[in-house]
Amino acid sequence: GVKLPDGMHPFALVRFDSKNSVDESLLQLQAATDAGIRFVLQGNSSAAAAALSTSISRYNERHPDARVLFLNYAAVDPALTNEACSFWHFRFDASADMRMHALTEVIRADKAVKRVYLIGQDYTFGRQVAQLARQQLSEKRPDVAVVGEV
Repeated sequence: GVKLPDGMHPFALVRFDSKNSVDESLLQLQAATDAGIRFVLQGNSSAAAAALSTSISRYNERHPDARVLFLNYAAVDPALTNEACSFWHFRFDASADMRMHALTEVIRADKAVKRVYLIGQDYTFGRQVAQLARQQLSEKRPDVAVVGEV
């Protein structure tokens, strides 16, 4: 359990299956809050994370005595901590822009790099990485050519 000022409280990890669907994620959030669960963890989809974050913020406005905290361990859309930021959302993982910043800083320092080929997944994260790579490379190393992209 977890020791709090009023004594020991049980700690349990309860799984809910989102079925890789935003709508199902929201249904499962409803089931979790109905069960009194106050900490929600998710990380397999930035789209689901955005919907959960918005829904949890609304829930917390309506239920100030039963607030929920969203712990995001892998959904990395930069919007989740920028324009769609919520006080009730905490991300453990680096966003796409943070990751690309680190990679392009290495490329900036390595003058032997003259060309890059971008390989990205065909979903939000992959498209963001490709866009950020082009943007940050043009700012940091305009001499580096992007020779292809898939």
